[in-house]
Amino acid sequence: MAIKSIMSGGAMPHRLGLSETILVFKQHLNFIGGFEGLLKKMPELKAECCEKKIIVEATTLEQANVLCRAGVDGIQFDKLTVEDLTVAVKQLRNEFPGVVLLAAGGINETNITAYAGTQVNGIVTTCLYNAKPIDVGVKIQ
Repeated sequence: MAIKSIMSGGAMPHRLGLSETILVFKQHLNFIGGFEGLLKKMPELKAECCEKKIIVEATTLEQANVLCRAGVDGIQFDKLTVEDLTVAVKQLRNEFPGVVLLAAGGINETNITAYAGTQVNGIVTTCLYNAKPIDVGVKIQ
């Protein structure tokens, strides 16, 4: 129902489940020998998972550049400022035009317009799935 309500409101989920893409967060790097281990494993991942996109979380433009050169299909930038993200998107679009660029981390209804203005391909947020708690009273008579 959450997905249906989001789509009814005009948004589109970027992924319906974890099985649709390979998404690598920094925590996952502990299992494959760190960042360098991921870079070494990238050709094998691309060959074994040829029908799936490989998206990797990055927190800096430098990381993103290295990952793009290694052959990732997309970068999910985590907690970059709008200014830093704007620079990153411009530079990466020039050098790696086919790479999907996503913005994530702290994006909500108060700042989403600014993040959308960076020209990323998509915004990753959970704010659409959460609501502020309401005060509900119950009387038993």
